[in-house]
Amino acid sequence: MRLFRPVFQFFGHLFLLALLTSSIAFAQMKQYYQTHRLESGQVLYTASLTYEPLADDTLKVTWRSEGNNNHYEEYYLDDRYDTVRWHIFDENNGTDYWGQREGNRLHLRGTLEDEPLEKTVKIDGDPYYYNPTVNLALFAQTGEKRQKYWVLMREDYKPFKKRFDPVKLKATNRGTTPLTLGDETFDAVELRWQPNGIFGFSYYRTYWFRASDGRFLRSHEDEDQYTDWVERL
Repeated sequence: MRLFRPVFQFFGHLFLLALLTSSIAFAQMKQYYQTHRLESGQVLYTASLTYEPLADDTLKVTWRSEGNNNHYEEYYLDDRYDTVRWHIFDENNGTDYWGQREGNRLHLRGTLEDEPLEKTVKIDGDPYYYNPTVNLALFAQTGEKRQKYWVLMREDYKPFKKRFDPVKLKATNRGTTPLTLGDETFDAVELRWQPNGIFGFSYYRTYWFRASDGRFLRSHEDEDQYTDWVERL
């Protein structure tokens, strides 16, 4: 869930460092999210994101479906929030594999749905995001207008794409807008992401991040579903 690697001058580096510091400050807590039906508001499931800064200067982020300890995802981010390693585990369908970026190649090894998985995918120098709801948090704070990044297809989309095919997406900063969750209103940065190219006109998704620290607040990823941050359960 990378566009380009911006070239910051000296003061730009200081600004980025300050943003990272504020991000990691909130990142040391567990955040809960609920996915709802758009029309009825019915809660479909609850998930959590847990952030843990590591000694090698990467940030470990764990996504877990609450009440289901047999399925979780781990992402390891560098100081630009690019995904450098990731681990996907789902005991229910026999999936347990690791991914790692080395230069412009993504290496996948392990088991996928009870079948051996060993695959290398070529990309270019743009960032790779496994989970844009996590990776785009820093971009939401920088004030940059656009960012391109790579993702891998999660499933087949015949006849156009197959699982693990690389797809380049583009995120666009659409500015800051008030966003109300429950009884609290936040200044939220609205990001829209879509395929980079002609198909981007017909397919897009929208995310909102808190302007003050980059916390992911809300997403519309399906026509009939949305996901919101829940401060307390």
